[in-house]
Amino acid sequence: MLCRRNLPAEVFISLFFVSIGLLLDIRVLSGMIWVAAAMAAGVFLLKASVNFLTLMILRRKPRGALIGAIGLAQVGEFSFVLAGVARAQGFLAGPGFQLFLSSAILTMIATPLLLRAADAVTDRLSRSSAKHPVSRSGGGDVSAGMKDHVVIAGYGLNGQNLARVLRTTGIPHLVIDLDPKLIRKAAEDCETCLFGDICRVDILRGAGVEQAKLIVFAISDATATRRGVRTVRFLGSSAQILVRTRYVSEIDELYASGADIVIPEEFETSIEIFSRVLEAYHIPKNVVDAEVKVIRAERYGVLRASGPVRPSMEKIADLLTAGTAETFYIGQDCPAAGLTLAQIDLRARTGATVIAVVRGDDSFTGPSADFKIETGDTLVLVASHAAMDSAFEYLKACAVKETVTR
Repeated sequence: MLCRRNLPAEVFISLFFVSIGLLLDIRVLSGMIWVAAAMAAGVFLLKASVNFLTLMILRRKPRGALIGAIGLAQVGEFSFVLAGVARAQGFLAGPGFQLFLSSAILTMIATPLLLRAADAVTDRLSRSSAKHPVSRSGGGDVSAGMKDHVVIAGYGLNGQNLARVLRTTGIPHLVIDLDPKLIRKAAEDCETCLFGDICRVDILRGAGVEQAKLIVFAISDATATRRGVRTVRFLGSSAQILVRTRYVSEIDELYASGADIVIPEEFETSIEIFSRVLEAYHIPKNVVDAEVKVIRAERYGVLRASGPVRPSMEKIADLLTAGTAETFYIGQDCPAAGLTLAQIDLRARTGATVIAVVRGDDSFTGPSADFKIETGDTLVLVASHAAMDSAFEYLKACAVKETVTR
């Protein structure tokens, strides 16, 4: 179903291409099919060659340049507008317009097929280079002396954040990237870095993947990630492979390629959101953590498919209707500090009960009404969810001390 705000654009595109198809005369096409095919092939080769050279000049990877060149090689929509104007002015009258229209439609039909073929060819070439590695400058013995280290494939935002944490904690690691700018930044950050394609055997060997403890693929190229994972496993590395992906459709294929952990960004965001929501309703943290572990262990199955609710989800629903336990820390600015439990009278005012107070290394179970609360204490409360919210608001209210001392 189309989103309402995108409906006009979708309808316009649909009508545009339907109208293009209605202009095509099948009888004319059948009579000049080979001429139209030759013309389509010529246009496709010319545009693809220009696109490929342009992308290579811009220093794109050959695989990406090839796929991009093919994807842009078809006759575009604006060409039909120009052809319509030319036809109205008499430049493409009669068979000429139909020949152009036929060849243009043939390029549009061939594009998805050629894109799939290009992906298969580059995949086969990548596997061939894995069997017959070609030495490359920059692939030297960068990982000499490293063992049980972390290999970070990609020095984008996620790679930089991970490298910063590892650098701070002293865990040995190195960075691989094919972008010269990111490699220069890694060098400026004093990172051990390696310029190269993560799909190549010589680059991965230079990174010491056979001796690595963990390999993290933090790049946004799904195809390169999949091939890189396969190449690591081809080398016989027993390192744990952690992959970040933006695409839900890649999860199963990445696991099949040899990844140990696949982290889809949108699902992890969903997990973080519902974890915070459940914590706001005072669901015990151990229950929330256990549910998150189950979801990840099931490879996000509950988020990818609609189906019956699992028993653990029903347990959370039961907990929402039952009581809960929570802790409240008495900070320096908390108005409850210096008052007794009787003065606060928390149970009468909110319905929550203080069952224990933790003070440093000591704990006081079942404190009496004259127990005096001090700064730094942690109150252990038991209440319903609604009463717990009221208790938190009451304890944090600036008017508490003024109210209870009257």
